[in-house]
Amino acid sequence: MVDAYQTLVIVGGGLAGAKAAETLRAEGFNGRVILIGDERDHPYERPPLSKGYLLGKKDRDSALVHEPAWYAAHDVELHLGQTVTAVDRDAHTVRLGDGTVIRYDKLLLATGSEPRRLDIPGTGLAGVHHLRRLSHSERLRDELKALGRDNGHLVIAGAGWIGLEVAAAARTYGAEVTVVEADPTPLHRVLGPELGQLFADLHTEHGVRFHFGARITEITGQDVSYDRVPYFFTDQYDLGMEYSGWAPPGSYDQVVVRGDTGKREFIAFWLHEGRVIAGMNVNVWDVTEPIQKLIRSRAAVDPDALCDPSVPLGSLL
Repeated sequence: MVDAYQTLVIVGGGLAGAKAAETLRAEGFNGRVILIGDERDHPYERPPLSKGYLLGKKDRDSALVHEPAWYAAHDVELHLGQTVTAVDRDAHTVRLGDGTVIRYDKLLLATGSEPRRLDIPGTGLAGVHHLRRLSHSERLRDELKALGRDNGHLVIAGAGWIGLEVAAAARTYGAEVTVVEADPTPLHRVLGPELGQLFADLHTEHGVRFHFGARITEITGQDVSYDRVPYFFTDQYDLGMEYSGWAPPGSYDQVVVRGDTGKREFIAFWLHEGRVIAGMNVNVWDVTEPIQKLIRSRAAVDPDALCDPSVPLGSLL
């Protein structure tokens, strides 16, 4: 396959397209190789999007098929962030979204697939995610971190491989998770009920809730809304602090302290009419979640119980 006068165009900037370019050069093709992808990222593998990258265990570059410098070193021309809008098979040309026309001798279509979208009202609302691209995984990872920090809740449509991997990642971050699945067990059409139940048990043991034999029929809500509990942390000398809520002067009528302010190991609660509106833990850790639950609940609490270290914060909800 040696023809310096031929041009081979690859449409699709995923694993298949990048590996095709690699194989062409490895087998001696010395014509032009042009790879066109509609994402601005260099070609990458998709499994990390619901695995290591989503969990924050792998960095962005770990998903790349080749290092960016590989393409220039192997004379592979990249057109990234470009969509092919037309293919003229008679003229042997492809037209890009910016109007560029590229002639080819051979054309490889390696565009891959797209996830099925729910054909129900509300899928365009803010906070509704799909997982197919690196940018999707980045946004979802940030969302899972925030949900875990704020004790938020994630609903997943479908208990397939990707849905279950996202469920595991969300629970790892600390988010509440509910999975809605039309079949009677996870992975039912792949593994059947016997081994599908194994995955149901695994996720249930980790706090995932399932609704089997059910479908999502509508998503309701309002767009770009922000209702998370405000949060801030700081480290100064040997003092570490996390602050949740918002209690400027004049907004509260009582401050309750649990612990020892002299030793700088305590939790302070700002109350208004018996309800916690803010909390600050100083050199006391792993209490942000119950503090934020108290704030979100807007429930009246006993100040004496709040300041008593022997009373678990979770029992005050």
